[in-house]
Amino acid sequence: MPVGELRRELIACLHHAHNKRVPRSKGQDSRGQIPDMLSIHVRSPEIEDRQFP
Repeated sequence: MPVGELRRELIACLHHAHNKRVPRSKGQDSRGQIPDMLSIHVRSPEIEDRQFP
């Protein structure tokens, strides 16, 4: 067996679990987005007069 052949075979048997990195520019980044979110500016007028949150 040539020098280093066993090491190459052992490394080939190891499980490679790393996924290929996909740049964010390829798709829309959906982290931190709330579905059907309303803006804070769109609220009823009686909320402005509240004394307590």
